[in-house]
Amino acid sequence: MKPLRWILQLAFGCRHGQLSRVFTIRNRSYKVCVECGQEFDYSWKLMRPVPSDVAARAHAPQDGARLALR
Repeated sequence: MKPLRWILQLAFGCRHGQLSRVFTIRNRSYKVCVECGQEFDYSWKLMRPVPSDVAARAHAPQDGARLALR
């Protein structure tokens, strides 16, 4: 991203103050910013939006679950 655009986005960009309800599609739960459309992964365990890497770990099968499927 161009430096000037990045600075303007940081200063005047969307504050994501209005998020939608939680959607769950294909084992992925997320909320959407109503103003700009950006998606935010959501944790049902923590009951709040979380970073993508946290959400990916939460949906990964555990070793015991893999063994039970065999």
